[in-house]
Amino acid sequence: MSAPKNNKLVPLRKAAIEPGLIHAQVETLHRSAALENQKNAKELLSYLVNWSLTNDTPPTVQEITEGLGRKYDRGSPLVRNTANRLRNMLEDHYASAGPDEIWLVLPPRSYMVYTPRPRRVKAASPNNLHCLFGRVDACITEPAEMEDVSIVIAVRGRIDALDADLRVWLVVYINKKYFLQCRVSRRTPAWEHEIRCEIIPWVPGEGRVFNIMLVAADSDGDYAMYGHWRTFGTRVVMERLPSDIWVLDTRKITRNNLRRGYSIPTPPVSTTEQWS
Repeated sequence: MSAPKNNKLVPLRKAAIEPGLIHAQVETLHRSAALENQKNAKELLSYLVNWSLTNDTPPTVQEITEGLGRKYDRGSPLVRNTANRLRNMLEDHYASAGPDEIWLVLPPRSYMVYTPRPRRVKAASPNNLHCLFGRVDACITEPAEMEDVSIVIAVRGRIDALDADLRVWLVVYINKKYFLQCRVSRRTPAWEHEIRCEIIPWVPGEGRVFNIMLVAADSDGDYAMYGHWRTFGTRVVMERLPSDIWVLDTRKITRNNLRRGYSIPTPPVSTTEQWS
């Protein structure tokens, strides 16, 4: 069984998957029957996954050989033969793999590891989210509506009912732009995260109104949002949200006495809780 059909392969470095989850999948493969007693294949898999997570171009045979702690021999077929066996072992494993496993693909004549891009789910309006995913009960509880706040805000809320496959984000909307803040933890129904409201130049007036948005994203929408944040780093500004996004709740707040200048919100902290 090959990788899921109609799913374009993307390099691990550009995939919207937490590296810790990828390393966990590698450990699953190491323990699988397909790779049992295959020391060379396990070492090669670990090396290529680590390389693919941090590089945009494939390693050379010499880099692989020396990275595995062996002396490079230009004419040795060891790396090529081990890679061919590893491809067959991956095929064997994923032929009966569970639906929650992350696919790791080593294409022919390549030493870069890829994974399939998530399938697109047909978009829907916020009003019929429950028709696709069942009961929805998620909200922002603090700050209060139109509360005057400081730069750093503690946003609290609850997610009592929401499909487990959906990811939840906090987004600030102002001046026709979206500013990604963080993924919302789903470890417990109650959650709390800090966001920043200092993201547009000062303009005359009593104050500015910011919209805090609690949004749900399917796999494709989450892929686009995380990919945007990862690409632009701290400059997490989006002209529009992906189509695979549904607004769960919004909360308007105000900030007065904004100073002239352009400031960017702090990016999400890469912790285990953020990806729960």
